Amino acid sequence: MCENDSTKEELHQRVEDLHDSLFDCIESKKEDAIDEKSQIMKAGFIENEMERFYLHIASLVYAELTRSFGCQQLITDYYSNKA
Repeated sequence: MCENDSTKEELHQRVEDLHDSLFDCIESKKEDAIDEKSQIMKAGFIENEMERFYLHIASLVYAELTRSFGCQQLITDYYSNKA
């Protein structure tokens, strides 16, 4: 088999065909991945999630400020009624 040139040529051709087939498959998957990435980026998901995150932070800050003012008012009332 190693000395038969036609067999060698056929095997080399098969390897080359397999290489081409795999390369085409890889290119196709790459293009699909690039398209999917662009669709995700255009969907605005990250912007929407960031907006929700900032709203949660704002409500957290508001709740902490309200609690702080409430504690301050409680301490002020306690010491004004004690005197």
